[in-house]
Amino acid sequence: MARISLICLLLLLSAMSFAEHDRTPRIVGGSAVIDDSYPWMASVYFYSAAADQFFPECGGSLIGERWILTAAHCVVDPQDGSVAAPSTVAVIVGIRDLASGERTLIGIDRVIPHPQYNAETFGNDIALLEMSSAISTAPITLSSPDNPVPLVGETSTVIGWGATSEDGPGSTRLLEVDLPIAGQNRCFAVQRAGLEEDQMVCAGGQVANRDACQGDSGGPLFVNRGNQQVQAGIVSFGNGCAREGQPGVYSRVSTYHSWISSFVPDLRTFSGVSSSVPNVPEFHQTLQVNSRFSGTLQTGRSIAFQVASATRAVLTSESGDMDLLTYDNKDFNQAALTCISDEFSPVDQCPLGSTSWVQVFAYEGNPGRYVLQILDDSDNPITDNSMPVLTLDTPAFGSVDAEGAHIFALNSGVQVTLDTQSGDADLYVFSNEDFTVDTLDCLVTGSMPVHHCDIATNSSDRYAMVYATRASSFSIVANSVAVPTPVQPQLVAESGGGGTLRAALPALFIISAIVALTRRRKRLRYI
Repeated sequence: MARISLICLLLLLSAMSFAEHDRTPRIVGGSAVIDDSYPWMASVYFYSAAADQFFPECGGSLIGERWILTAAHCVVDPQDGSVAAPSTVAVIVGIRDLASGERTLIGIDRVIPHPQYNAETFGNDIALLEMSSAISTAPITLSSPDNPVPLVGETSTVIGWGATSEDGPGSTRLLEVDLPIAGQNRCFAVQRAGLEEDQMVCAGGQVANRDACQGDSGGPLFVNRGNQQVQAGIVSFGNGCAREGQPGVYSRVSTYHSWISSFVPDLRTFSGVSSSVPNVPEFHQTLQVNSRFSGTLQTGRSIAFQVASATRAVLTSESGDMDLLTYDNKDFNQAALTCISDEFSPVDQCPLGSTSWVQVFAYEGNPGRYVLQILDDSDNPITDNSMPVLTLDTPAFGSVDAEGAHIFALNSGVQVTLDTQSGDADLYVFSNEDFTVDTLDCLVTGSMPVHHCDIATNSSDRYAMVYATRASSFSIVANSVAVPTPVQPQLVAESGGGGTLRAALPALFIISAIVALTRRRKRLRYI
């Protein structure tokens, strides 16, 4: 077999067109890399028989003197599952401009996709390329299960030579863009056939026009830890490119550390400390039987509830298109799923067991309005289970158990003040009622009894959460000015209704979209 590592090819601008195969997913909104900050970055080339030359189609990263890490979908034919022959694959490592002149392609001895790669769901979308010759460039550091990165809410970077707009041309210059790591709840909207948190990580989506795109597939998503660049993900798939509210999905590197190390000796592995990213406790609301809860959700977001002793849940989409999902335990995964109703009609229904968990997912609506009813077979009247609203300059009083929370809606005010009379409580302010780190506007913790959070002047659609690390009693007030004015208290019930929340497992919002979105695949366009 002839080795192409000795062949020098002139890389022309036309080489950036993608040859023969659309190797599905995935820099939009980025800037050109102007120095040699990423010497471990690789461009993965594939041979085109029609043109009788190699073309760049994917990215990769150097993780050992003879090893490149990339995506499985780059090297596995989606039609028949065949793996690209080593003679048809080559790499270039450590350059920024693919059209800068003659470069030496390094041939590949072995192409090794993950044995459990699933072309339908993009599960285990990871592969290794063993080069025919070693290079001395220092490899990138990898995340591992012992010290995994990234954390939700921190800033990551993705780099590549891919398309600079959806279905647009590629770039000959290496581009980079910073993206915030997104929580699984935000990523629900782009799950093609089941987002597995242990396999995938999401980034971007908070603002439009910043994303990875076609041709960036296989490239690294990394975070900075001190003086280390730590690879946390591999560009995998997404819903289009750089669409607002649509994060990109990346293979989670820490999950595959053992598999990678079974082939690659002496991996450079992250062993430092995690960055200081706010920790938001995951929780769910408790709804009473024969009650009704009204709310709004932005497209791609969801909210979960626990109910007991009810027989059915009825969801009405007043605007937008909401889906109803139910579960029999807190795992909120496919195994726990008991019902899904995702019809286009405005009403969705699901039966409930003795204890169930209910999720409302906003497929469309900016925001969409919904009404969720939790019912039994009796003729008892239905009561509103609304979230308490803080009256301007009027303190609300309450108590909360350890690892429990109260939620209050904020319709006005410039500042929120929490005064903890006993115990230890923290103050969170959110811009959306899915209450995740993605929508966290302010967090104040510490031993001081009084916490303040400033909010946008007279802003609406804000929510304050009082979260107790120890059982606590408290007062909370929305202030019209930064210095609160003493007023008569307004009593707030200690439990029940939409304002009482309890701690839940961290995996609360890890939902299996194989059920929720498979029926609608024709409604989504995946690159």
